[in-house]
Amino acid sequence: MILPQLHVPVEAIGLIMGIYALADMLETVNNCLGDVSATLIVAKSEKLIDEKVYYS
Repeated sequence: MILPQLHVPVEAIGLIMGIYALADMLETVNNCLGDVSATLIVAKSEKLIDEKVYYS
């Protein structure tokens, strides 16, 4: 709705949607990696991880 008012051609909307899908996948990977890293750091600091099992 906003792009036509900014004089962006209709064809570019499809291109933007395709690029956004790829960028969204990378954002999701980054978010998951951050959550897992934070969980492991907190669990290790609370001594809740059995390192023998973790490294095997």
